[in-house]
Amino acid sequence: IEWADRPKGSTFGGKKGQSIEDIVQMSNETQTNPWLHVPHLATDEYIRKMAEYVRGHLNANLKVYLEYSNEVWNGQFAQAQYMAELGKKNGRQGFVEYGLKSKQVFDIWGSVFFDKSRLVRVLGTQFSNPWISEMMMERVPSLVGSVDALAVGYYVGGLSDSKTQTMSDEAVLDYMFTVNLPKTKELLRQQKKVANQYSMELIAYEAGQHLVAHDSQFRDNEEFVEKLARINRNTRMYDLYINMYKEWVD
Repeated sequence: IEWADRPKGSTFGGKKGQSIEDIVQMSNETQTNPWLHVPHLATDEYIRKMAEYVRGHLNANLKVYLEYSNEVWNGQFAQAQYMAELGKKNGRQGFVEYGLKSKQVFDIWGSVFFDKSRLVRVLGTQFSNPWISEMMMERVPSLVGSVDALAVGYYVGGLSDSKTQTMSDEAVLDYMFTVNLPKTKELLRQQKKVANQYSMELIAYEAGQHLVAHDSQFRDNEEFVEKLARINRNTRMYDLYINMYKEWVD
């Protein structure tokens, strides 16, 4: 919440997250553009000081991908629950609150960075729900022209645990190719349409296969977990990824 209480360099790998000092140092040493998340409860002072630190210490040739929190649409996370409650209080939807807060973060960082071309202002969205992407821009008019990139989690998978358990390895892969992949391609095109409509770049903050054990009974089942790992190692997974890359480029 407060800048003084943020994770410091000595907390590498700690529960409170990576320190901004470590992130900037790693970005400089690897010559990599960092993707930074502003904590959802951060004060304006925190946001400004974070921007000032990055401006003063990140190599001048690097850009910053800037996002308010992470997956604020995802009800599993405290930040999404916080936005939902804030929305109820103000008579608005949670994603509207997210859009308003994102604009506030972008404005503060923009007032600190003299070279605006070094800021890539990111709006995160739910890949499987292009409607949310459109509604955020439509219902928060101030976002139009203030967002550089719409970010999605570009995943293929999503089978239920019980279905995955009863299917053979090849059957699971067949399902991913014939059912999941076409759905993913259509969603990608819908998200791209929204991004184009509001002059945003479409980028991915995460991507890949999404074979995971959802329920605890399956996570604790060694045989089931090994099955997921085995499918992930299958040579056909290469073809799936190449297909995903091709669709993205197209």
